[in-house]
Amino acid sequence: MHSKHKFIFTLLAFLLSLPLFTAVSHTECMAKTVPAQKITVLPGLWHEEAVSPENLKKFKDIDILVIDASEFTTYEIFLIHQTGCKVYSYLNIGSLEQNRAYYDDYSHLCFKDYENWPDEKWIDVTSPDWQKKCINIGRTYVDNGVDGFFIDNVDVYEEMLSLKNKKGKNLYSAKAVKAGIDTILKGLSKENLAPLSISDSDHPDIILNCGFEYIKAKLKDNKKIYFNGVCQECVYTTVHSYDPPVFSKSTDENKKYYSKILTSYHKKGLSVWLIEYSNDALLTEQIKNTANKKGWSAFISTSLALSHP
Repeated sequence: MHSKHKFIFTLLAFLLSLPLFTAVSHTECMAKTVPAQKITVLPGLWHEEAVSPENLKKFKDIDILVIDASEFTTYEIFLIHQTGCKVYSYLNIGSLEQNRAYYDDYSHLCFKDYENWPDEKWIDVTSPDWQKKCINIGRTYVDNGVDGFFIDNVDVYEEMLSLKNKKGKNLYSAKAVKAGIDTILKGLSKENLAPLSISDSDHPDIILNCGFEYIKAKLKDNKKIYFNGVCQECVYTTVHSYDPPVFSKSTDENKKYYSKILTSYHKKGLSVWLIEYSNDALLTEQIKNTANKKGWSAFISTSLALSHP
C-alpha cells in the first residue's frame, strides 16, 4: 500500500476507534475558573430607595445586585435591569425570621435560636412543607424577573448535625439533611424554574452563603450540584460587637483557613464571593485588591444590615 494511503487508513481506523463522548464528573466539567465580578449585596435595601435616580446610577457600575425580592415589584426589578446589572434575590432557606408573613405557619419547624440574631431561628430543612415553601417563594421571585438566588444559612447543615438526643446520638443523619437542602436547591434550579434568564449553562446562578460542610459533602459524592458559587462572610474582617457594631481586621489564622478552602472551590470552577464589614477605607481597598488578584468578587459593607449601596 502507498505510504500516504497507509497513513490515512491508519489515522481513520484510530479515529473510528474512539468513543463518541466521554462521561465526566461535575468537578471535571467545572475546571475553568470564574473571573471576579462587581457585586453589591443589599438584602436590607428598601425597594423604594433602590429605584431612586441616585442608586440606579450607582448600579450601572456593577454586574450583580442582590436584593430581597419579597419587597420589590416586577416593575422595580425591571428598572434595575435597565441599568445593565443582573438581579439576584436573597432567599433564607436555613432559618426563619419573625418579620416574614409566613412565620406563624412554619415556626413549629424551628429547633434552635440563632446566636446574635434574636428575631431569627434555625429551621428544619428536612421538612417537605418547608422545602415546598422555599421553592414556591423562589418561583414567585423568578416570575417577577430575578436572574438568580443568593441562598443564606446553608450552614443549617452543621447546626442540624450538631443536635443530639438524650443518648448522645444524632437526631438527624447527614444524608437526610443533605437531601433536604438538595431538594430545595434543585427546585430553585433552571430545570425546574424555567425560564430563569441567567445563562445557557448547566448550572443556574445560585450562590450559597457559607455552608462549607454541605458543599464539601456535595463535591465528595460526585453527583450533580445545583449551585455555581459560594460566598463567605468575614474572611479579612471580623465583627467584634453586634450592638453596637464594631468591625476590625481578621486574624491571620482566620484568613489562612478560609482562603485555603475558597481557593480550592475556585479551582473547581465555583465563583467565590466575599462579604466583609469595615469602616476603614484603606483596609477596604486592600481587600478589594486582594480579592481581585484571586479572581474573587468582594463586597465591603459599612453596615451589618446590608442596606446601603
